[in-house]
Formats: sequence, C-alpha cells, structure tokens
Amino acid sequence: SNVNAASTIAVVPNPTTGNIAIMGVDHADLAIYNIIGQPVKSIKQANQIAIGDLPAGVYIVKLFNEQGMNIHTQRIIKQ
Repeated sequence: SNVNAASTIAVVPNPTTGNIAIMGVDHADLAIYNIIGQPVKSIKQANQIAIGDLPAGVYIVKLFNEQGMNIHTQRIIKQ
C-alpha cells in the first residue's frame, strides 16, 4: 500500500458488520471499491461511513485529502 512509514491512519473496525470509521486524520474523502475495483460507495470529507447495506466480502477503502491525494488504502472485510 502507499502509506508512508510515519502514517498512523487506520480504518476500523476490521472486520466490520456495519459502520467503519477512520482514525489518524480528522476527515477525508472515502471511496470504497469491491475486490474487482468497481466503486460501490463514497462520501466526501467525513470520518465514518455506513456499509451495512453492502454484501459480505472484501473491499478496498481509499482515503483522499482535500487536494484529492490518496493518503491511505486498506483492505477491509465486511461480514
């Protein structure tokens, strides 16, 4: 992943059944992709997102700052 060594950003809880929250930054644009890279959900400048409506499986969460730079990428498991 493209996270620098000083980063302490994390998406929690993982695995999750419903909501996920971001830690380490106040807010970010969140984009969630399925395992084949299709965007399934996004939210602007937030610190959490509800994913209870998504099917169980593995997803990729990408966080972007206000300038649109990808600041964190993490695989999560939705149960």
